[in-house]
Amino acid sequence: MLAFWRKYPNRFADHVKEVDTFKRDFDPVTGDLTTYRLIACESALPSWMSALGISSLAYALEQTVVNAKNKTMVIRSRNISGSSMMVVEEKCTYTQDPENAAWTQYNQSANITSFLPIVRSKMENYTFASMTNRSKQGLAVMEELCHVLATKGLSALNFSTAAAAPAQPQSQQTETLSR
Repeated sequence: MLAFWRKYPNRFADHVKEVDTFKRDFDPVTGDLTTYRLIACESALPSWMSALGISSLAYALEQTVVNAKNKTMVIRSRNISGSSMMVVEEKCTYTQDPENAAWTQYNQSANITSFLPIVRSKMENYTFASMTNRSKQGLAVMEELCHVLATKGLSALNFSTAAAAPAQPQSQQTETLSR
């Protein structure tokens, strides 16, 4: 889970411009640490999206719930920019593998809904393709961070010197991206 908090900035996600943590809560009864972050992203858009007045700068809210006792982390995010035109909701879950405690299971799902009738399908398809590509890059970053942490420790966690890829994958990924 430490790798997650070190995920940004990284060379694979130059679209993420800023990540600001604005609230943390701890529930002593459940053991949940809940963190809220505001994420600023900027991406090149196709000309047809720019013509609709969609900004290349977007903001999203992220809620992360970590439970060390259950060894789970659930991340939920939702766009706040452009939400009158399209809503993107994503959920990522990290859990300890039941058969190998040294491994982590990862599950990602997303719902993409456009409210613009004429270009609805085109917007949803474009966003789906973009999320699918970035999901693969994000998983590569997490693998790299885990590898660096395992082999060199926290002090070595610097993307300018981090390994290009881990020697052995230690996670399993399941993706469910729906439109």
